[in-house]
Amino acid sequence: MKDDPQTTIVVVGNEKGGSGESTTAIHLAVALLRMGYAVATVDVDVRQRTLTQFLTNRRNHAERTGRDLPMPSHGAFARDLNPLESRVEEVAAGTVNALAAEHRVVVVDTPGADGFLTRALHGLADILVTPLNDSFIDLSVFARLDEADLNNGRDAAIDDRAVGPYARVVAEARRRRAAFDDGTIDWIITRTRLNPLGTRNQRRMECALAALGERLSFRCAGGFVERVIYKELFVDGLTLMNLGEPAGGSRLTMSHVVARDEVRALVGALRLRG
Repeated sequence: MKDDPQTTIVVVGNEKGGSGESTTAIHLAVALLRMGYAVATVDVDVRQRTLTQFLTNRRNHAERTGRDLPMPSHGAFARDLNPLESRVEEVAAGTVNALAAEHRVVVVDTPGADGFLTRALHGLADILVTPLNDSFIDLSVFARLDEADLNNGRDAAIDDRAVGPYARVVAEARRRRAAFDDGTIDWIITRTRLNPLGTRNQRRMECALAALGERLSFRCAGGFVERVIYKELFVDGLTLMNLGEPAGGSRLTMSHVVARDEVRALVGALRLRG
């Protein structure tokens, strides 16, 4: 585990790929940098390296345009790292602790797949942020719910047989963390790809999460509406927070303002000290 108790390790993870893990990690890291935190990032996805590519795009854009864009210190795991090797937890902890020693917040982006390395990083988290597509297909990695559970809401009785595979990964990470240093992992769910108009499915998802929150010990924090702007900004390594700046290149619309508020709400939900 980390050596400095003042450092907060934020792991962004979900066993279900395509849920917006990298987009969430990117916006959290840049938002925290702009708030004055000393931030480090870690890219655990040795195949796609989305976070690493974003930071490369950001650095290239800053050099090309002369813009002053805050950058985190960054670490990435080697492509040839064998996820089955016996020292994987030691390697993971060493990488994160080296960055945690000199930074206030470390944001870790994990791949949307299970594995020894991903599990090792989950065990290091102070805060686990799980982006969740607003879909019952994606919710199934947390728990299998039936119509009665949805109708009962918070009174639903979710037994161990209904707990999904990713929820079990988080439960195991919490047990290992508690056994190691009596630490806790604050689990936050943030919904992604929300329909801006609101739908019956969204209301049913809210009911389902209410049923699961107490059973699995997580809390919900805001959510991100589906927007093309996230994809458009990636090529220049920019985030919503850069829109409207003198050299931003894009006019700030009301949709962008609302999107930035969504990011701020998630940052606030981290409840970071200082």
